[in-house]
Amino acid sequence: MAQISCCGVDGYQDFRTARHFVQKSGAEGLGRQIPESCCILSGDPLLLHPEDPSCIISPTHANSYLASGCYNKFSNMVNENVDMVIGMVVVLAATQVLAIIFSFCLCRAVGEEGDYHYKY
Repeated sequence: MAQISCCGVDGYQDFRTARHFVQKSGAEGLGRQIPESCCILSGDPLLLHPEDPSCIISPTHANSYLASGCYNKFSNMVNENVDMVIGMVVVLAATQVLAIIFSFCLCRAVGEEGDYHYKY
């Protein structure tokens, strides 16, 4: 979520019904409404440091990505890069076909090796 600037599948409301998030935020006792990844971050996005420390408790449109759902952003990103997605699928399929051919050759070679009879 932090890399594509979004929050939840359809929006921040998804976290109100996410059982694991509700349990962990309740046990934490901070009154957390959203995770750090939904906030506007400062510095490296992988470190999850919100620009506004109160963002997790009282998120607003100014300090977080409340209205941006990740589903729409992800589907737009895939649609914009459909050529790359198709290319990756073709390369993966070709790699798997080559692996199958190699495994047949290997099985055949092992089977032929068993036919040799050594005389001492």
